[in-house]
Amino acid sequence: MQYMLKPYADKANGFDLKLIRDFAYWPDGKLVCDCHPTHKHHLASGSTVLLGDPAYTKDKENCESSLLVVNKQSCECRFLLDEWGSYTDPAAYKKQILFMASQWKHWLNGIGLESEALQVTLLQWLTEAKDHGELALGIRILEDIKPKNRNKDGRIAKQVEPVANGLWHKQPSNHHVEGRNNLL
Repeated sequence: MQYMLKPYADKANGFDLKLIRDFAYWPDGKLVCDCHPTHKHHLASGSTVLLGDPAYTKDKENCESSLLVVNKQSCECRFLLDEWGSYTDPAAYKKQILFMASQWKHWLNGIGLESEALQVTLLQWLTEAKDHGELALGIRILEDIKPKNRNKDGRIAKQVEPVANGLWHKQPSNHHVEGRNNLL
C-alpha cells in the first residue's frame, strides 16, 4: 500500500502520470472509465478499502500521514476514490479515519494499516472504535499487512505495469498541487 501513499514524480521510477486515467463516479455507485467501456464497474461488485500510512515520528523528512480510499474490481481495474494527506498528530489522524470511514460507509469493506511500529497501536484503537460502534459493522479491520519489500522503490516498481496498462483510475478532481506531496 505504501507505493500509493507516498508521493512520486512524473516520469520518475518509470511512471507516466498521464496513464492514470480519469473516471466518473455516480452517486449510485457506478464507476465509469472511458478506457474500459465494456466493464461493468460498480462499487458494490468491487472491494473498497481505506488504506492508511500514519507517520508520527518528527525526525522523518518530508513525511505525511496519509489515507486513501481505493476500490479494486474483479477485472483488475483499480479506482482511487478519495485521498487525504497531512502533517498531523495522532488525534487528528484518528478523527480523519472516522470521518472518511463514515463518508464511504455504504461501500467500505475494510480498513488497512501496515503492522509496523506505532501503527500497531492505531490498529488496536480502530478495533476498539469498532467495538464501541464508531465504525459501521460491515467494515473489517485488516491486520498483519506487511509489505514483502521494505524498499520504497521496489514497491513503486511493482505498480509501473498496472499504471502503464491503464488499470489505475482517478477522479478528475485529483491532480497534483505544486508544492504539496499528494498522490499525483
